[in-house]
Amino acid sequence: MVNEIPTIKKIILILPFLEGRGGMETVMTTLIPMIKADGIQIKLFMLGKEKQHYKEWLESIEYESSMCTHKSKKVRNLVYITALTRYLFREKPDIVICTNALTCLIADLARKIGRGDYPIVSWSHGSIAEMSKKEDMLRADFHLAIASGITQQLTELGEKKSNIYTIFNPCKPADRIIPRPTNKHKFAYLGRILFGDEKRLKDILDAFSTIENEFELHIIGDGKDMELTRNYAHQLSIYPKIIWHGWQHDPWEALHDITAIILASTHEGFGMVLAEAAARGVYSISSNCPTGPEDIIQDGINGILFEPRDVQTLHNIIINIMDGEILPDQKLIQSSAQKFYPENYYTRFKTSLISIMERWNNKSV
Repeated sequence: MVNEIPTIKKIILILPFLEGRGGMETVMTTLIPMIKADGIQIKLFMLGKEKQHYKEWLESIEYESSMCTHKSKKVRNLVYITALTRYLFREKPDIVICTNALTCLIADLARKIGRGDYPIVSWSHGSIAEMSKKEDMLRADFHLAIASGITQQLTELGEKKSNIYTIFNPCKPADRIIPRPTNKHKFAYLGRILFGDEKRLKDILDAFSTIENEFELHIIGDGKDMELTRNYAHQLSIYPKIIWHGWQHDPWEALHDITAIILASTHEGFGMVLAEAAARGVYSISSNCPTGPEDIIQDGINGILFEPRDVQTLHNIIINIMDGEILPDQKLIQSSAQKFYPENYYTRFKTSLISIMERWNNKSV
């Protein structure tokens, strides 16, 4: 007898309150409409101490939330567990997806209390190595990994590789290739302004500080270290060569022409900006941080990698480009992004969930 392909009717996605303008929100607004178009109901349950500042991304998305501002983490977790137990009992999902260690913990306890019969799937959008109480990720029965580095981190925690599905993240095709400048080299950083933390804007500024050639550095984004980063650019005497765009709803529209983008992070989840650059035919210079860039950057095709915090190598890469190094054809760069396009991504996502449901129904985990 041939087993029937399981039908997925309802997905509950559990996540912390988000700021409203980050990479996870971008993924959600790409994925959720595809899930709905496939005839699957999806709802969000959000929890945390503080609600997101920007709610535009939640338009047309069904969601409920549990907020608790109590100073005790145990009390907060008890509030979340109680609310989620009632919610899951009422909704009766086919599958529950959690986006970090805390939501995996809360969902597992809520399932036990409510005696639910559905798989819990983790779907972390950041490096697990940086996660608090990362061992709670293993409370999930299966895992969706947005990068091969996250797959590796889960196996190092003790998870069986057969329970992990590496699906990457979706990136929408672009409607134009951004041309390269003809008069002077222009580079760009797109993302949160974090000086010495995760994003390492300091390293990017240091790499440019001793370059005498004419250039422009476009910095697009906002963040807690904006003033510190601006002051440091003044100290290095490169402030006049920097264009500060601030936060942009569509950051790529701010770039009329560009030589390459630069990412110097010590850690990422996926590194969405690299896939977005490739989709626009833009060359990427990226740190080879533990998760993300190695799945996107192909040397000689769409970019080049350097080790995190290696400012000298970053400097040398920039100098080589300025000195006339031939960059790959922009259409070749653009073609490298195809595997991340939404239709290809959704095939991986849906196939993974069907496999998870088959294994759960057969309890052959």
